[in-house]
Amino acid sequence: MKRLALLSALCALTMSFFACNRTADAGAANDAPAVAVADTSATGTVNEIVGKAYLVKEGVTAPAAIGDIVAKGTTIRTAAGAKLTFKVESVGVFNIKESSEVLVDGLIGAPDKNVRLKVTKGKLLVGIRKLVKDESAIIETPSSIAAVRGTSFVVDSSSQDTKISVLTGMVNVKSDKGNVDVNELKEVTATADGKIELVAITKESLSDVKEIVTMKDLGSIRDVGALKDNLKKLSLMLEAKDDGAVGKADVRIDAADIKAREAMQKGDMEATTEVDAKTRKKFDESKELMIKDKKEY
Repeated sequence: MKRLALLSALCALTMSFFACNRTADAGAANDAPAVAVADTSATGTVNEIVGKAYLVKEGVTAPAAIGDIVAKGTTIRTAAGAKLTFKVESVGVFNIKESSEVLVDGLIGAPDKNVRLKVTKGKLLVGIRKLVKDESAIIETPSSIAAVRGTSFVVDSSSQDTKISVLTGMVNVKSDKGNVDVNELKEVTATADGKIELVAITKESLSDVKEIVTMKDLGSIRDVGALKDNLKKLSLMLEAKDDGAVGKADVRIDAADIKAREAMQKGDMEATTEVDAKTRKKFDESKELMIKDKKEY
């Protein structure tokens, strides 16, 4: 009987020992620090600030500074007279103008393939490279959704309506009552009730459209030559419209117009041999479109 009692005690002691070890191992596992998972979401970098601008991240608002990271979930706010520009490497440049608020809901960069910005109010200037298969760029406002394939344009959501002015490329704009393709040198207004109106870019939009070309670091993303050419075309059309020379659907401004204008400004339209026959003919056909000032574009 004594031997049996001794064996029972030894068994109980052994089981208690292993149970304690298991409890200790579990406790150690619970106390071990969690392994951090790296955030691989694409980001942008603030590269220009004028005036007072702020970044809101996870509910915390802080003054923006050059070099700050702009990631998914960041809200950008600018004060009156201010602007903030951020660059997404190899993708695009985005300029948030004064008195604006923009939420960054997605940026292109492995593994993300979508730019998604929500303009709550104010103006946003966009210069983005041509997107490839499976990539997309969406700009939302309270009254419209703009789908982009690679272009440069201005979004103005300063009022209840939204105006989108396209310098190069094409933007598809959707509202509650339909959608329209907005080609270069055109602009569309989407009203709060969903109505869409498509017209040529107006003189009121010219200053914002011009600023696209000067956005910091845009030249490292895409060739700005096409933007400058289109800006010249736009300026010519608006000048001609002011002079009452156009208003006809069949009047077009093309590269020959620009070349003729530049030659005339130099005073050598008749003397130079650099102006080819096609350009000279174009000049003769559209003299009324040529303005003799020396305006810079």
